[in-house]
Amino acid sequence: MASDSTAHDGAGSPPQQGNYLRPGRPFSPAELHSLCLDGVLQHVFADVYAAAELPADRILRTGAAACVLSSALQDATVLCGETAAWIHLGGQGPHVVTVISAGTFRRSTGPLRRWQVHQVPLSRDECAQHQGGLMPVTVPVRTAVDLLVGVGIPGDRRRLDELLTHAADASPISGPSLPAEHELRRRLELVAQLVAATNCSAPELAETVCRRLSYTARVSMSPKTVQDLLETAL
Repeated sequence: MASDSTAHDGAGSPPQQGNYLRPGRPFSPAELHSLCLDGVLQHVFADVYAAAELPADRILRTGAAACVLSSALQDATVLCGETAAWIHLGGQGPHVVTVISAGTFRRSTGPLRRWQVHQVPLSRDECAQHQGGLMPVTVPVRTAVDLLVGVGIPGDRRRLDELLTHAADASPISGPSLPAEHELRRRLELVAQLVAATNCSAPELAETVCRRLSYTARVSMSPKTVQDLLETAL
């Protein structure tokens, strides 16, 4: 199946009432911010808050990401790409929640894009659902593959090798644009951290990436290209 993505707007109900709060449910943004300052709540990402005593771990981040999805997406998709990287690694949360779905969802043209759906193949062994987690998420290796080929990327969805080639071909005077350079460095850093989490050697990982690329999207990369990318990231 060819890679296809659909951007959506709007928000669904919290998956577990009381664990997560968003503006209007029942507090205003100012009240939620005040509760954070008072140590009652913690800010997870975007406009999602949780009780301060909950551990800031992968389960919390998974539930927070699920909060901005419709109930249909919560039930039928897997968190992927930059969102999955955030769940595995922590750090700054995504601006758009990215998911993979086997189904087709109606395209939305609303002004507030909250999630992005990708229709790409995904096998069961490439997903994990942490105990207590509200949704499945792609495993680190699959997440790294997606970041390499541009799946689950709200911004520039070109493959990483194409971004590297573009940066190398940029004018020596002007150089690559700052947004493009930032995108390249950010994705390389995420791939490097995900690779470190797999405990695989570079050749083993390159072989795994190539095998999964063969059915993940209409993408062809040689093992050498993949290994060069991984070495650049590392």
